[in-house]
Amino acid sequence: MTAARLCEAPASTVRCGNMNLPVAGGGYFRILPYAWTRWGIAPLEPGVERRPAIFYLHPWEIDPRSAAARGRSCLSRFRHYRNLDKTEPRLALAAARLPLRSDVLRADIGQRSAC
Repeated sequence: MTAARLCEAPASTVRCGNMNLPVAGGGYFRILPYAWTRWGIAPLEPGVERRPAIFYLHPWEIDPRSAAARGRSCLSRFRHYRNLDKTEPRLALAAARLPLRSDVLRADIGQRSAC
């Protein structure tokens, strides 16, 4: 049996002072204004930093009917349900701006010795 390699591709962040702030996916994409994501991934576009933006979503974040946070605190329910109805339209905007380029991602990952 051949050992499989697992390569981690962390979600994109933007450096602000001494902190890395998340800009590409999940609750940050849903809860914060779309302009935050657009601003955060703009430097990653071709011609600037020349590296792919790594973006993620959980499947339930584009299907509000499947999200269930019953029995959780008010804060947890807020984080879970906030802007679920806007996630899919925002995802379409992001995809139009930075289309999926798996070939670029494979090339970027292939250059890293940890993968």
